[in-house]
Amino acid sequence: MKGQMIGQVFIYLVTLLLVSFLLFYGYRTISAFNEKTDQVSYIQFKNDLQNTIKTLSLDFGSVKVKQFTVPDNINAVCFVRNFPSMPSLSGTKYPIIEDSVNSGLDKNVFLISGNVKESFFAGKISSAEDLFCVPAIEGKIKLRMEGMGDHTSISPQSKPTPSPTPTTPPTLSNGQPTGISPAGTTSTTLRVTTDENANCKYSTTPNVAYASMPNTFSTTGGAAHSTVISGLVNGRTYSYYARCQDATGNANSNDYVITFSVASTIDATPPVISSVTATGITSSSATIPWNTGEPATSQIEYGLTISYGTLTSEVMTLVTSHSVTLTGLTAGTLYHYRVKSKDASGNLATSDDFTFTTPPPTSQIIKPTGIFSSSGAGSTGVLSHSEVRGVLVRALWSDIEPTPGVFDFSKIDQQVTAVKNAGKSYSLAVGAGGPGSPAWLMDTLKAPYITYLFRGTTSYRLPLFWDATVQDRLNQLAQALGNKYGSDASLKLVYVSQMTANGIEGHLSYVDMTTLKNAGYTDDKWVEAGKQTAKNFANAFPTKAIAFEVHEINGGSTVPSRIINDLWNDASLGHRVGAAMWWISGKTNYQSSIIDVLKAYPGDIYGQVIGRSDETTRFQNNDYGTVFTQAKEIGLRYIEPWEYEFKPAPNGAGGEWDAIFKDFNQYADTMQ
Repeated sequence: MKGQMIGQVFIYLVTLLLVSFLLFYGYRTISAFNEKTDQVSYIQFKNDLQNTIKTLSLDFGSVKVKQFTVPDNINAVCFVRNFPSMPSLSGTKYPIIEDSVNSGLDKNVFLISGNVKESFFAGKISSAEDLFCVPAIEGKIKLRMEGMGDHTSISPQSKPTPSPTPTTPPTLSNGQPTGISPAGTTSTTLRVTTDENANCKYSTTPNVAYASMPNTFSTTGGAAHSTVISGLVNGRTYSYYARCQDATGNANSNDYVITFSVASTIDATPPVISSVTATGITSSSATIPWNTGEPATSQIEYGLTISYGTLTSEVMTLVTSHSVTLTGLTAGTLYHYRVKSKDASGNLATSDDFTFTTPPPTSQIIKPTGIFSSSGAGSTGVLSHSEVRGVLVRALWSDIEPTPGVFDFSKIDQQVTAVKNAGKSYSLAVGAGGPGSPAWLMDTLKAPYITYLFRGTTSYRLPLFWDATVQDRLNQLAQALGNKYGSDASLKLVYVSQMTANGIEGHLSYVDMTTLKNAGYTDDKWVEAGKQTAKNFANAFPTKAIAFEVHEINGGSTVPSRIINDLWNDASLGHRVGAAMWWISGKTNYQSSIIDVLKAYPGDIYGQVIGRSDETTRFQNNDYGTVFTQAKEIGLRYIEPWEYEFKPAPNGAGGEWDAIFKDFNQYADTMQ
């Protein structure tokens, strides 16, 4: 019996030791697993916070409200700002944080579990307080974070609230069909688009609640909805009233109306085509816009002759404003084209023949250099002068287009013939504003205008540069000039016509700016008008150098600077549109802001002297020669002295400045 009891005690002790051993090592295994899990969640939180701060710090002005998951058993996260510098802390709830910060340890995030459990450096942060702590709610904290360019600003964000159930019904758009369907149409497809997945219904009567609508779109449930309706008859207008409901039960309370008509008779009249032109011409492409009097398709036929040979794909969308871009064109080539449009009834309209010329590569465009005379096409003294390379040919718009669309180029032709007979080149300038504005532009076409007194005596009307009618007629003027003179090898430079006080120079002298502003002037309108007109002239003369004359506008140089720099940087123009100054005098205090703009300008600069050499007060130190010193400083490649300088005495300068002219020609030749 005694031996049996001893055996039982032994077995009990062995069992107790075995259980204790298992409990001890099991607890250590579980503890190690928990510690590993805590470490992983700590690393994830640290990496997430560091990456967010780093990314946002580089994105100035970007704001993000983000929720972070903190490690288990962490009840708060404390942040210490370290931008622009680390603060000195005292009297806080956490002495360990104070010691860490004040001893210079590079740590600014502290995880709290009763006391500080972990800490690390999260990046450069700023905050309204030196130290703030964010309590963890259900294992998460929420921060508002804003990128400051070189650090991130953070602050606590209140506990997120559950997103409310959406209460906004779907938004309907793009209802089809619209307009007038051809006579004979008996069925069509009703279409509508929603901004979210929805189910849509429709009714033939208005103000029917969604639930009571009798008809459901046959294709619905997504964002695009359609159904076929039939029984249509000629001469009737149809209205269908659609409403939709999203997945959360939000239904439209108002009708979305789709209205269209069926023509009463068969349409046999083709669309009326108008305003055909070529824009955006480059060495390999061109855009052709046009209008039609009714919705119609878009197509272009084009080629090297009036036989054309190439037909673009027909754009079937029915529109009244059309635009098709031709690509794959050959540089320096004349193209013929005509546009075609077909209306809903299949009636085809074809335009007349038009042409445009693609510019050659920029290297093939010869830009003028040296001395040209500002006038004198009829002067033997000018045309025979050895240093004169060409003459500026001028005309007024009102003289060359006496009635709309009827051009008389005789005044230009007389000058051009004389210049070419003398073996010289020429530049071309047509004054459009003020004295050059044709009366029919305002009286017949009703273009808006203001009036001004030129030099306080003569009253002129100035059409508004930005007006659509004015822009259209200036474009037609440019096209007519280009068709007439664009292929003339003797033509070297074309000035852009402007709606300014004298129609070529970019100034508004004698124009009251208050009156012009009351008529609608803004800097942006003037900039766009100037740029568009310059582009039209560049497109009309695709192989010629173009110049836009600049003066101060609206009291400063901002407007002209924007115009000439935008034009020079427009890749489609191939660095052909340069700047011009018709007032170079050698003086630095006259329009000094424009002089600074031109000195910084990267493009070509063309000039005209401000006056005759015997008008000495107009020049720096009363010295005409300072004009050419300044021209070199600014970087002019071309300059137009007045006709007087090339004539013999007593009616001219008698050769006094010939040496300076020769020197400038030699200088300008280096700018080829």
